[in-house]
Amino acid sequence: MMMASHDTSNYSEVGAGCPSTTGQSTRSGIGEEGAFASGDHPAGLSNAGHNFIPLPEILFGKSFLELRHSAIPGRSEEEVLWDSKEEVRSGALPATTDFWLRFNTTGALISWAERHVDTNEKGKVEVIRVPEASRWAAGHLGAGLRQVRYDWVFGTDYEGELLKRVSGGNQRDKVEADPCDTLLDVEERKERSAGLEWEVADASVIDRSLLQCRDQPILFYDDVTLYEDELHDHGVVSLNVKVRVMPTCWFVLLRYFLRVDGVLLRIRDTRYFHRMGHEWIGKESRRKEVTFAQLAEEGLSTRTSEYRDVNAVVGMIDSIGPPADVCYTRLVLHDAGTFDARPPARPQRVKYSLSTYSGNEFIEDRHEIREIVGGDIFCGVFDGHGGWQVAEYASVHLSKNLEIELANMGHRTESEQVIKALVRAFERTDRGVIHKVHHAFEIGLGHVAKVGACALAVLIKGHHLYVANAGDCRAVIGKRSPPPKEKAAGGKRGKKAVPGLDPGASPVSGTGRGGDYYAVALSEDHNAKLPKEASALAQAHPGEPDIVKCKHANACYVKGRLQPTRALGDAYLKYSEFNGRPNRSDSSAGRYIPPPYTPPYITATPEVRVYEDILDDPSAEFVILASDGVWDLCSNEEAVRFVGQAIADGDSMHVSQRLIAHALQCRAKDLGMTVEELRALPPGRSRRSKHDDMTALVVMLQGGAAGVEPECAAANPQDGKVDTSIDPTIPPEEWGEGGTAMG
Repeated sequence: MMMASHDTSNYSEVGAGCPSTTGQSTRSGIGEEGAFASGDHPAGLSNAGHNFIPLPEILFGKSFLELRHSAIPGRSEEEVLWDSKEEVRSGALPATTDFWLRFNTTGALISWAERHVDTNEKGKVEVIRVPEASRWAAGHLGAGLRQVRYDWVFGTDYEGELLKRVSGGNQRDKVEADPCDTLLDVEERKERSAGLEWEVADASVIDRSLLQCRDQPILFYDDVTLYEDELHDHGVVSLNVKVRVMPTCWFVLLRYFLRVDGVLLRIRDTRYFHRMGHEWIGKESRRKEVTFAQLAEEGLSTRTSEYRDVNAVVGMIDSIGPPADVCYTRLVLHDAGTFDARPPARPQRVKYSLSTYSGNEFIEDRHEIREIVGGDIFCGVFDGHGGWQVAEYASVHLSKNLEIELANMGHRTESEQVIKALVRAFERTDRGVIHKVHHAFEIGLGHVAKVGACALAVLIKGHHLYVANAGDCRAVIGKRSPPPKEKAAGGKRGKKAVPGLDPGASPVSGTGRGGDYYAVALSEDHNAKLPKEASALAQAHPGEPDIVKCKHANACYVKGRLQPTRALGDAYLKYSEFNGRPNRSDSSAGRYIPPPYTPPYITATPEVRVYEDILDDPSAEFVILASDGVWDLCSNEEAVRFVGQAIADGDSMHVSQRLIAHALQCRAKDLGMTVEELRALPPGRSRRSKHDDMTALVVMLQGGAAGVEPECAAANPQDGKVDTSIDPTIPPEEWGEGGTAMG
């Protein structure tokens, strides 16, 4: 669990328990006993000996960041959240937490405060003088001045609190001090931190290459400010903590930045890094400062306005003077009993075969198969129309958006929640498409409003298989004969509360025999030629006789423009602002639909089905995902028969090529041509008039096993623009892609 909170008030309620004598709270501060207090005292220290010490002028006392790991099985999300509330009330660590990394304003100022109120610590208070202070003191010698040791730059060695829960009760384990942590010299802090033994490590504990990997989406990011102060117009000090969560790791940076004008620049960075599935946390403590005198010696500017960008300052001061003071440590969590309460997830590997064949000059189909967060496998086929751009965008962003939505689920893994995550991922992706289309449309690129893509996604999660479809791509499962007497692999649909689902439909039909296998459709097409889709459109748009126009029985179009009734993109069929102008010669205005015009006519919300425990079914051997270019030429039963035969022949890595070969053979026969003549047509107008782009992705389920060892690993074809030779007589090394998606 991760929790972050921002305090929007400048002055916090930290000192609410110590009211001032006047009842008016003008500034937070520290009283004689060291408690946080409030009072009507002036901002500075009193020469009369009053020991009130002010806190930073911008104090976000309620801001915090917490990362928690709970290894207690059977605890619901609601229970964990309730424990969090109880912890706030009692100050005790909740019983469900084994590991707790926390950053907050109070903790950050404790060490600073203790140095002022503890007699043994007062000698450690650092006093930094600005040039004006030295000159003023020199002019007032003999005036009976008393020097007060006050750290007015709010220096802190705070590195967060890393704690471990003792089973039962409200106590915490004792901690052995981190070798780099000077804060833990204070005995009280030792007692609050421990049982977790830090060990000296090297720079490898922070995997910077993983953090810089652009293929890793950022699932969560936040920047939490704890306090700031402008040091009475003599500079700036700030303490903030940043967190980044990616599918394979998380990273935290706590940064103390100080600039005292004309005196010094100081950076204190603390980095924490954890790679998912590994039983340790790495920490880097880095300290570095330079004086303005050193800047002058290096020929650098001493103007304070040049040092306002913290990131620029960090890079600059590392190049001056001696190297930074750096210490690397590692906390092994396994010995502390934090991450070993649950068995490690078994790696999931799925073999697949993939082939694409172009009809257009530039193929408009795209695909994606990869591991996503949590070790799940995402498979997608995207059939573009009007151009390849939306299909390309979806192939890159749909799986990443799904990772975001799954991460937002937290610990909830019920099928209903996963269904909602898939729906939101499709809708988030469509919003991203429309956002890009809007900018292009405004500058006169009207064509972009009619570019779209059908999208089919299959998610293999645990023992379940989820199918989300928007358009006329299709997923079909191949099962071993004989088929069971009961209904075969019926899809469980979501409730009415979930948008885009049809709770009243009957179980999936279309079962047919094909050799030793039979086929079951896992998705339903969304095409205007289907009576169900045409009827729904007519009911939603009464009084529009042109709502569906048909050239023939297999070619019907929404408003005479588009066959799919669900798709990503196609902005002009969803939003009136993208409808063109009546002047057909003005192509920059986009495609025009005359009145009556009442969008939206199509939707990007997918129909989602879940097939629970299907991976435990030994008769379920493979799933075919294909664009309509394949299904226009090949029935479900034919496709399953050809794939099954290839598997029986021991050629599972090239089943997709055989499937496309069969589709082309069928098309050539219909046209009275040979396959060679059909394949000799150049991609573009002449070939597209005979058939559409084709993509076939066959995922081997291997009898429903949760983990399948790979035969090989291969990357996806570049941009899906592979004109694969599909003649089965051609040597296999010249065929398209086969590979293994690993989770």
